[in-house]
Amino acid sequence: MDEDAGDAEADTKDKAEGGEAEKDSTPKSSSGKDDNVPSQHRRALDAWRSGYVVPIRLAVEVTANLCAGSAPEEAFEPHRHGGDEDDEMMMWDSDDEAKLQAESAAQGSSDEGDTNPRDVGLFRSVAEGGVPDRLFDLLRSVAAFATSAASLATGGAPMPTDAAEDLSDLLAKTGACLMNALANLPWRTSSDDAGGGDAVAASGGAVKLWGGAKERCGAAVAAYLSASSSSAAEGQNGRGLAAAAVSASTSVMAAVLRHRPSAIPSAVGEDDLRSILALLELGAEETDASSPAADPSADVRRDAVSMLGLLTSLPHSSEANDAVCVALLSSLGRARTENPAVTCEVLGVLMDLYGSYDDPNDPRGHEEVFRKRDALGAFTRGADAFRKRVREEERAGRVGEDEVEVWRECSLNAGRFVKYKKG
Repeated sequence: MDEDAGDAEADTKDKAEGGEAEKDSTPKSSSGKDDNVPSQHRRALDAWRSGYVVPIRLAVEVTANLCAGSAPEEAFEPHRHGGDEDDEMMMWDSDDEAKLQAESAAQGSSDEGDTNPRDVGLFRSVAEGGVPDRLFDLLRSVAAFATSAASLATGGAPMPTDAAEDLSDLLAKTGACLMNALANLPWRTSSDDAGGGDAVAASGGAVKLWGGAKERCGAAVAAYLSASSSSAAEGQNGRGLAAAAVSASTSVMAAVLRHRPSAIPSAVGEDDLRSILALLELGAEETDASSPAADPSADVRRDAVSMLGLLTSLPHSSEANDAVCVALLSSLGRARTENPAVTCEVLGVLMDLYGSYDDPNDPRGHEEVFRKRDALGAFTRGADAFRKRVREEERAGRVGEDEVEVWRECSLNAGRFVKYKKG
């Protein structure tokens, strides 16, 4: 009897130890907690990550670094502040402002001639090796998958949270990698002048990138709107996936306009402008002032504002200017609840749009639109609301110091703009 009891005790101990080992091997979520999905789903998630997500994500991260190039040595020097930071930001003099404008102009005019010499050969090899085309194909493929997953979620079959987060992260990193490539690689903008093995130029250049990204964006927007009208759980899952697909697409579209402006006349039409204006409203009514980081569509709206700024920096009609002005002022009216990063972009574009020409009679300044829409009054109210919102975000500790500093600078410039327009 004692021997049998000892054997039973040993068996029980072995099973307990085996159960503990099995428990320890359970895949965890990104937050370190068991996601509580059935065991077959956990095994599928492990296979999904090891066989698909991790290898592709690693390849994208390495490629993004290759396309980023070498940072200048001065970029690693610490930024030193003197005295109280709040006082410093609020007491800029004209010399400081002139210096800032000169530095911004110099950065904005960067081209291949300013590239670190040791990066030139690397960039050309990456471009000629077909990497840009593969990146773009990856973005389209993952965005299409995310859009389909969003539609399934809206229909009552949501993707497991961890898998959805993996997909969103992969989309964001692929979009960022393409942005680096557009900024630094020696791509041509049209297949007409392709040569020397230029991969993207040979398949349509920047116009192809714009068209493909716009197509993916449109499909993802439709999925987002459908998810927004569904029930809470399925809608949130689908909305997040669709927003990630839209954001990856708009980041590439904005990068095309920023780094390949010569492609704009052949790539962007009136329908595109209307689509961009509509993006400025995507998810705007769902924003939560107490949790800006939880807004899945804020990056989309910021990209939309950036694209409007880039388009209106070129000659355009009064009708187009009026449409853009109305959309930007509408966004500015939500400054108390809108993500501050979006409002900051709106203020910057409005200042560039209506502050670039001293002569009020210069047609390029579109002063008649500015006055007709009472833009100065709306701008003043929006700037005041933005200033209050920035203070709230800073006190709550929801954003980093660098971002707050950018917002303070924008607020300061907005105050100067109001004084300038008032004369």
